[in-house]
Amino acid sequence: MTIIAAIDRSDDAEHVVAEGAKLAERFGTELHVVHVAGQYETTKRVRLDASEGSRDPLEMDDDERARVHAESVGTAVTDEFTAVGLVGFPADEILRYADERDARYIVVGGRRRSPIGKALFGSTAQEILLESTRPVVTVARSKAADDSVSEE
Repeated sequence: MTIIAAIDRSDDAEHVVAEGAKLAERFGTELHVVHVAGQYETTKRVRLDASEGSRDPLEMDDDERARVHAESVGTAVTDEFTAVGLVGFPADEILRYADERDARYIVVGGRRRSPIGKALFGSTAQEILLESTRPVVTVARSKAADDSVSEE
């Protein structure tokens, strides 16, 4: 069994990893820090890289970019974890990965959103909470982290 710390690019991703690390230590199990590069993130990255004249966007490895982000955030918090990068719809990929690894817990960050924002854009954390067959721990985010995500 593993603990899955599912992170995004918000300022509070480290808090999610810290909570996951506490659970992993408590239960004597592995911590996997997982970042999923969603469609918006990969489209934005391809446009940025193409405009900067870097290598062909079709050759870019999105799961590696996601893994590097997971590694960066995880390293800031703990030495004992596995960094995982995935590509796809974040909630679907996190739930699939958690099932494959027989996760004991999934740790996610909870972003404050208006009812209209939830209706229009959905919420990865909300979808994981509603669809998971495994226990989910939600780490409250700060107002500053909410603002940093909404500006991206």
